[in-house]
Amino acid sequence: MKESVDRIRKLLFVLLSSAAFLAVSLAATSAYAGVDHEVAAVESADFKYAGPAPASVRILVEDARQRKGPFVWGRYEKVNLTFAQGGSDPLAFLGESIANQLSEHGIPASTKPDAGGEAMKLRVETFDIRNRQTTGFSPMVTLTHLRIVATFAGKSQVITGFAVHAKVLKRKRDTGTWTYLYTDPLHLVVREAAAKLNRSFWNLSVPDAAVEALIAAKPKPGYSGIVSRLADVACTNNQRAAEYLSTLTADGQQSVRRTALWGLGVLGMKSAVPFLKKAGLRGDAADVYLAVKSLSDVGGDEAAAAIKEIEQAKRPEMPDREIESLDAVRALYR
Repeated sequence: MKESVDRIRKLLFVLLSSAAFLAVSLAATSAYAGVDHEVAAVESADFKYAGPAPASVRILVEDARQRKGPFVWGRYEKVNLTFAQGGSDPLAFLGESIANQLSEHGIPASTKPDAGGEAMKLRVETFDIRNRQTTGFSPMVTLTHLRIVATFAGKSQVITGFAVHAKVLKRKRDTGTWTYLYTDPLHLVVREAAAKLNRSFWNLSVPDAAVEALIAAKPKPGYSGIVSRLADVACTNNQRAAEYLSTLTADGQQSVRRTALWGLGVLGMKSAVPFLKKAGLRGDAADVYLAVKSLSDVGGDEAAAAIKEIEQAKRPEMPDREIESLDAVRALYR
């Protein structure tokens, strides 16, 4: 009898403890609900691709997104984004930002209906931000996905973008937190798309001297400054940039390492494969996502073999939510 009472007491204790934890977790989560955040215009270093400027391009954006629902989605956090370019429409922001990035770097482009030039159609199949926070106490993880089928001058090309950021939330909603989780990743995928459009249709490069200047440039303070400077290097379509970013794939600073892994995919050069493979095999889940993403960008048999080796080593030890996130990255390239 006494043993039965003890078992009941233990069961009640577990149930009450679980209920208390859930209540506190939900309370903590509600403290962050309903965030309003404005995404600033995309900025980049003032560099130009070498060679004569191509003819003007008129960008047409088509909404072909397969997932219906909020642009920012996930288990807990509700974030309402507005855009300095595009108002509340993420596709308007995407098209305008891509056009501005191309123009700033020497490829005249516009989304205006009356703009001259040959039309470039951007069929947007995937564009969203998933928040994968699991409790009110866990770090906020945002995964930003982009898949476009671009058609220009009689040629079609799949253009992808992916970024992952994570941050331990504080009760004080400082602007820097939401900039790091939402603005920075969106800027990365926009810049990735513009750089890949150049590589796919014009293949223009930034001169070596300008790339060296970008490498030597001092970043602005904070995480966003580091991310932006490395993104500048990654968008040059220059072999020297790939050599530099490859040296950072084992960096101890998370923002440096992950931006370097991301940037090697933007450049898409085969020399990066051994570095991406090592990073994927030794890194955490976010490193795995980015290594697989960039190896998929590079393409070819060596990259495919590296992806297979990383997945065989990492998938057995990954929880379901991380496998799901990895599969979402892989889906961008299928």
